[in-house]
Amino acid sequence: MMLADYPDSFAVVEIQCDAAYATPWGDARETFYGVFDTPWAWFDGVGECPGHLGDVALQYDWYLTEYQARQAVPTDVIIELGGHEVTGQTYRVQARVCLESGGEAKDVRVHIVQVLDHWPFDLNYNPRNGFKQAAPPVDVYLTPGECEFIEFDFEFDADSWGDQPNIKIIAWAQTPNESGPAEVYQAAIMAWPFELILEPGATTMPFLDEFATTIFDPSLWTGVDGAEVNDVAIGEPTTPYSLNLSGSAKGGDAIRTARIDTAALPDILLEYAYEQTGDGMSPDAGEDLVVEYLNSSLNWIEIERHPGSDGDMVVFLLESFVLTMPDAFHPDFRVQFRVESSDADADDWFVDDVFIDSTADDDPPQPDPMEWESAPAPLDTSAVTMTAAAATDHFPPVMYYFDAWDGGVSSDWQTANLYIDGGKAPNTLCTYRVQARDSAVPPNVGGWSAPVTTATAIETPVDLTSGLTTESTIAVTVVGTFTDLDVGDSGLLIECVETGATSGWMTDMEWTCGGLAAGTEYTFTVRARNQTGNETESVQVYFSTTFEGTCPTQMGDVNGDGWVDGGDIEAFIRVVFDPPGDPSDQPPCGSYGATVEDNVIGFIDDLLGD
Repeated sequence: MMLADYPDSFAVVEIQCDAAYATPWGDARETFYGVFDTPWAWFDGVGECPGHLGDVALQYDWYLTEYQARQAVPTDVIIELGGHEVTGQTYRVQARVCLESGGEAKDVRVHIVQVLDHWPFDLNYNPRNGFKQAAPPVDVYLTPGECEFIEFDFEFDADSWGDQPNIKIIAWAQTPNESGPAEVYQAAIMAWPFELILEPGATTMPFLDEFATTIFDPSLWTGVDGAEVNDVAIGEPTTPYSLNLSGSAKGGDAIRTARIDTAALPDILLEYAYEQTGDGMSPDAGEDLVVEYLNSSLNWIEIERHPGSDGDMVVFLLESFVLTMPDAFHPDFRVQFRVESSDADADDWFVDDVFIDSTADDDPPQPDPMEWESAPAPLDTSAVTMTAAAATDHFPPVMYYFDAWDGGVSSDWQTANLYIDGGKAPNTLCTYRVQARDSAVPPNVGGWSAPVTTATAIETPVDLTSGLTTESTIAVTVVGTFTDLDVGDSGLLIECVETGATSGWMTDMEWTCGGLAAGTEYTFTVRARNQTGNETESVQVYFSTTFEGTCPTQMGDVNGDGWVDGGDIEAFIRVVFDPPGDPSDQPPCGSYGATVEDNVIGFIDDLLGD
């Protein structure tokens, strides 16, 4: 009567204690509640009604009182049931168990059973919802706003299959006690025919998750059963985290993508990296990582199985699959990673960089347009070197093309992002840009980088020599050969280290440094630059000394012997043309003016006595 009055809220499982229909599950439930006689009823696991009153109306009122008392108790647990055919008389039953967003976190034990109404058929009364079979109970911990998705395959026996309209699935979430009473927080009923329930949420391709944070992206993953993101793996392809799946009391952690509409695709590319154990606990034989897709019949089809017997790993391996099976192309396609292990918090597997797309890809490598990691620059006097940004794409290998003009030579398509363009003359102007393409068919080609103009290096100066030296000046000459020294920004720069004076960038080979102190040692350096402003290193430190301020004897007495005669000619040549001369020479006695010509004329006049 109560089933007729409350068909949607009165979930009844009738357990037969008669030996002909007793079951291990039924016996265990009798023991759980401590039932020693029949009939015996428990309402939500806490309201007990032992025996019967011998009067149908009184019995109804008794049960109704218990039912109404439990209906008045608020609950924050929600259960939704669904199911679909797997094959023949086997159906997959789904239970989504959720905790309301404002609910109180709790542990629950989820029971799912199949009953057949009006069975057994040969009893002398009308039995209701007779127990047929049960899924193993699943313990879950619910937090506010969280849902757990549980599935189990039931194969219906001949009695059930021959009486399909009376097949029912009943599920309830109960306090995980070892014996009754144990409060039932919520129950649900699903009558024949079953209707599928799908975890909410859909996403699109390309699908990519590198697990950059410890929080799952709800737009990508809509079914998370115990999996977590952490840093327990070793050498994650994308640091610092990866997906961690391990054993659990309900048979292993699992995670499922949101639904992806693949109906119009020619194929599906699935890529992921995986590692066994890492810094966690080692799986054993049979404790495998299983990768599956949801087909058009909504059955999970195995793509790959990574055996737990393979042994520990300290590096991730990349897997790549192209799915072309017809049943993979439908609006509710999903991918699932799961571990087969009942060892709670053990048997660690790790997954990273999950990517789902079609090889009918139209996305070029990234960055797009291409960028420079190291812009073109001179390698030496005959070559230019450059490095493109390392591109990423899910159809490797990525290839690069370096386009050149002016004096540059373009590359072929190459897998290296480094290009050296050699065989050139010094100080040759070149301009470059680069683009990348993937290995899809046809390839997707990205945009050009910004063009960069540079030049091969100019020759490095060989040496410095000094020319005319006076009390306050030193003439310095650069030794070397320089290509196109008068083109663009090309030039030479001489510097007096002690004073900081420089020639400025110039195309002349000689510079006179003035404002020096007499009788002082100075250091000079020189460097060159090419037409785009790339400089050589400073080379060849040169030391020189200016003349003392006055001649201590008489002008022309360069050798210091007190006379102006032929013996002074050699000393004059030394101090003027190869200063500072010998230690005994007197450079001021040969200094007559600011130029070599002035000095020569003055010395000859004194030598001849004019």
